[in-house]
Amino acid sequence: MVLYMADVSQVDLHVLCRETRTRLDAYSRAVQECKSLDAALDFCRFVTWSGLVQILKAHSNTGVLPIDGSHIEWKVRELQRQIQERYVSGDVKPQVDVAELERINYKLDLIAGQLSHLPLPKVDIAAVPLRLIEGGKP
Repeated sequence: MVLYMADVSQVDLHVLCRETRTRLDAYSRAVQECKSLDAALDFCRFVTWSGLVQILKAHSNTGVLPIDGSHIEWKVRELQRQIQERYVSGDVKPQVDVAELERINYKLDLIAGQLSHLPLPKVDIAAVPLRLIEGGKP
């Protein structure tokens, strides 16, 4: 399969390769924390089936603006393997980091602090009609 792309420059291909690699690295870190498994798998499928790997492999070079389609292909396969291992082992529950829990707690404290500054609704107790119930029946 020969791919011809007359309008795409080496700079554009380098940026495409770099951004794809960056996204794959980010998803790899997320999968290690058992997060975004489906999104990572969808991205791997997109990179594989869209022809992006073949385009990058066809224009691979090691010059000033490196393009390494084979490395992208390897990263996609490795990420898919990690995701598959998670699903096969049944380890698909996200692990919550202590720092993340501290951030949530801090935000809840901020919300509670703001709520404490709000005025409470004033209720006139004398305006509330009271009835005496005899024998427990209204």
